[in-house]
Amino acid sequence: MGGMALVAACWGIWHLVSGLLLAGFWSSNPLKKQRTA
Repeated sequence: MGGMALVAACWGIWHLVSGLLLAGFWSSNPLKKQRTA
């Protein structure tokens, strides 16, 4: 496996993990809706 393929694989896995963690965090802590207008 080439170096670029390894980097791309790690990048994709990182995006999956971080995306799931952020989704779980945001679903447990809903953002407060602020009206600035």
